[in-house]
Order: sequence, then structure tokens, then C-alpha cells
Amino acid sequence: MILLITIRAALRDKYGADGYDNVRKALDDFAEVANGRVVALDDPEDTNALGIPSLVAREPGSILLSIRAIRRQTSGVDSLLIAGGDDVVPFWRMTNPVTDRSVDPDQVVATDNPYATSSEILEEYLAPELSVGRLHDYGNGNGQAFVDLIKAATTLRQERPFRSGSGVVMNSDWSEFGRRAGATLPTPVDWHLTPGYVINDGTLSDTNRAALYFNLHGFSDQPQWRGYDPIRGQYVTVVTPEMFEGRFVSGAVVFAENCYGAQTMGRNPRNSCALRLVREGAAFIGSTGLAFGSHLLPGMFLEDADFLAQRFFSNFWAGRQCLGDALREARKQYRDDQTTPLSDPYKQKTLMQFVLLGDPGWN
Repeated sequence: MILLITIRAALRDKYGADGYDNVRKALDDFAEVANGRVVALDDPEDTNALGIPSLVAREPGSILLSIRAIRRQTSGVDSLLIAGGDDVVPFWRMTNPVTDRSVDPDQVVATDNPYATSSEILEEYLAPELSVGRLHDYGNGNGQAFVDLIKAATTLRQERPFRSGSGVVMNSDWSEFGRRAGATLPTPVDWHLTPGYVINDGTLSDTNRAALYFNLHGFSDQPQWRGYDPIRGQYVTVVTPEMFEGRFVSGAVVFAENCYGAQTMGRNPRNSCALRLVREGAAFIGSTGLAFGSHLLPGMFLEDADFLAQRFFSNFWAGRQCLGDALREARKQYRDDQTTPLSDPYKQKTLMQFVLLGDPGWN
């Protein structure tokens, strides 16, 4: 069973009482289709029915305790779907295990992992036992955009557009590791290397694929994803948010290894490729912060984001696991892999910062 959690007061603050009621109805409709249950953690009507106290403080630790209480009172919960962005249900800010700020400027790691745990063990925070995803809202207004997003998720849970094959866009310097990571993507696979390739009006139909895999450069608070041109010694824009359209990407599964690919706090579909993709009907997996990939010579083992992508693709496309389970199992496989020790700070950060924006129940 999928558990949908949100916070009524936060949604009312953003969208008003009527806006919240519309959002809640859309969530209830989704839950009916997905065989789930919606709980607004601060709504006594929801919490009294479960025999648990209502949420008082809207902070991650209290939210986690409420989720665990619900799970104790509700049998069969196997996945978690968070309804709202960071200003509704906040991401956890975990201390960045990579301490060298000359290598990694991030002070904290934004993650949803802890919400899916049942203990305080580090291994579970790195690879939680539940699948977890997030329906991320954006902006203010009357909440209609969020209602539309939830309604689209409901429709896509019932039937997704048929698309075939895969599109890969990556920095040419990383092509060796990228091809290994994407070995189990659905065929045919179109490989596009940058510099030399961009997604624009002339190549827009290249995104009409079941799977999209990006391995480009991303930068904090910048909407573009870029490649690097070593001849000119500069970064070149490869894709911008407006290049993703629902007629091509609705129902697609997108994995981006880019730094800050899933940096969504304070962002919207106009300045976030991730939120644009989600608005247009895709499911998105990406990193909330600076990401790391394999850095050894070709032919050596995959690690960090490359390893996680490889296992996710294998689990979802070859193993036919549902979306959330494929990512959950990929985390577990990387956590338990002995090639890179669990004490490695880059491994720990990778496991925490890749989040799913979308319905974990997609098959």
C-alpha cells in the first residue's frame, strides 16, 4: 500500500482553504486509484482515525515520528509518496559527509531518505526500507497547478503513453562510463555527446523516448544543463527547461546524474529542468546537490552516481521492478557493494542525495 502524506496548514497557507480542499480531493482520488491512503499529518480527522497525535511542529524529525506512528497502525505500507515541495514537507538537511569544501561546496545534503526509515541506523538512512517519491508543487496562487499535477499522476498511474527506446545526452569525457551505466536501457538507444549536440527546436523529438538519461554539468541555482568544450575551455548549454514538452516526455522515466539536477527548493518549471519534466508528465530521478561519478580510468569499476544509475536501469528496465522499488534496491545494492567502503563520504552523499520526483508505483 502506498502512504501519501502532506501537511494541511502549509498547503492552506499557500493556496487558501478552498485551494487545500481541491488539492485534498485530488490526492484522495489518486489514493483510490493507487490503493493508498492520504494522511495530512496535522489534520485531527486523519490522525484521530489512526489513533495517533496530530503533528504540532512542521520539522523533519516530528514528521518522521508521525510517519513511523502511522506505519505502526497501518499494515502493508510498502511505499511513501510526499505531497508538496520543501515549503510543505521539508527535505531533510543532512550534514554533508564530504568535508572538503574545495571539492564540494555543499554544507548539507537535501534528502527524503529518512522519512522512509524505521530506525536511526546509518545504513538505513543511506538506503531506506521503503520506496519514497515526492509530488513536488511549486509557486503560489490557488493551487490549480498542483491539482493538475496530481490529476496527471492519477491518469498516468492507470495508463502511461507508449514510448520506446532511450535517449542519452552526456558530456563526451564521460562517455565510457556512461555507456556502461546505460547498458540495460531499452533499445534502440540514441547516444548524443556534447559538445556538438544540443536539444533545441530542431532536435526536440529526440526526447520522445521511454527513457532519458542525462550526464551533463549542472550548477547551483542555474536552470541550464551544460556540456564542457575543452577546445574553447568553456561550458556550453545543452538543454533548458522549455525544451521538455508533454507530447514527447509524458510517461517517460528520466535519470539525471548532473550536479544539482534535482535542486528544486524555491524553483519552478521555468527555471528547473526537473520540475518542468515532472509538470509535463515524466518521472525524474536526480541529485539535490553536487554529484560525483566514476573517476578512474576506463575499464575500472563504476562508482557513485554511475553505479546508482546502472543498478536503477537494470532493476527497472531489465528486472521490471516498479519505479520506487528499482531506486530503493539500487541504493541498497550500492550501499552493500564492497568495492567502495561504506565509510567513503562520496558514497554516502550519493546514496542520500538522489531523490525521486514522481509516483514510486510506476511499472
